Amino acid sequence: LQVGVYLRLNGKDISARKGTYCLGVASCFVVVLITALMITVLGRLPIVFMRLAELEEGEADLLLTAGGEADRAQSLNYSRVLSRGLFQPPRDASFHAPRVVFDAVESGTLVRSLARCRTASGRPFDPSDPTSFYPLWRENPNTTVVATPSPQAGRVVNVNNCSEKLGCPDQYCDRLSAFAVDLIFADLDRERRMELGRAWDTPAPPQGGAILHEDLAQRIGVGIGDYLLLQADVSWRLLQAYIEAELDDWLEPPYTTWGRVMMPVRISSIVSGNNGGKFASDATSYLLVDYGTALRAMAPFLNPRISARKRQLFADAD
Repeated sequence: LQVGVYLRLNGKDISARKGTYCLGVASCFVVVLITALMITVLGRLPIVFMRLAELEEGEADLLLTAGGEADRAQSLNYSRVLSRGLFQPPRDASFHAPRVVFDAVESGTLVRSLARCRTASGRPFDPSDPTSFYPLWRENPNTTVVATPSPQAGRVVNVNNCSEKLGCPDQYCDRLSAFAVDLIFADLDRERRMELGRAWDTPAPPQGGAILHEDLAQRIGVGIGDYLLLQADVSWRLLQAYIEAELDDWLEPPYTTWGRVMMPVRISSIVSGNNGGKFASDATSYLLVDYGTALRAMAPFLNPRISARKRQLFADAD
C-alpha cells in the first residue's frame, strides 16, 4: 500500500517538474559513464605514456653505456657478449643489438657532397680508388697561403697549414658545404628481430653505403646513389680496433694519433617522417651505416701512412 502511495506521489511530482526529473536521470547516466571511462583510461595510461615516449625518443627500452669509472671504456667486444648462452635465442635476454654512436661534436663528424670536391688538378675523386683520396691528407698546392702574425711578435704562421694526421679536406672542397652529423653503426637485422623501429622498413645499407634522413639530404643537396665525403675522428669508440691493428701509440687521449678517417659513402636509402620509431622523432642529422661492415669499409681510407697489413688488421678487428 505504501509503495503505491509513493509511486502516485512520484508520478505527480514528475508531471509537475519534468525538466528537473530528466536532468536528474541524465546526470546519473553521465556520472556512471564518466566513472567507467576514468577506470578504463587509468588502466591504460601506462600504455599511452609509453607510446608517447616511443614517438618522442624512439622504441628502445634500455640503453646501456659505460659510465662512472668505466667512462673511458668506450669499446665493447660484442662478440664476447654473443658467445654467452644467456644472450642467445630463445632466451628473452637475446633481444639486444649493438650500436656505436659518434657524436657530431665529440668526433668532429662532418659530411658533404663529394661532387663539391676536386683534386688539385680539378678532377673529381674516384670512390672506387682509395688512393685518389690520399691528397686530402696533404695541403692543396693550389691553395693561396695567407700569412698572419702569431701571438709571439716577430713570427709568422701559415693559417692554411694542416696536420697530416688530420687532413685538409677544406682545401679541396667547398667549405660551406660541410654539415655536422651523428655517425651511427647499427645492426639493423638484430634490431628488426627485436622489433626496434616497428614502422622502419628501410633495408640495411651495403658495405660503403649509408642511410640518411630526407631533411639532411635536402640540406646537402644529394639523393639516392650520390656520394658523400665523410670525415670523423673514430678513435674513441673504436679504440680496441686500433689496438688490434697496432695503431695505439698511447701518447695522450684518445691514445692514438691515427683516429681520423676520410672516406666516400654512397647513399643507399633516404628515410622520412619520424624515423619509424628507431630514433627520436626529431632526429634528422645522422648517417646510419651497417655495424658488420663498417670497419672493412673504413680501412682503405685511413691515413695513407698506415701500412696495408695494419689496415687489414683494422678491417678484421673483432
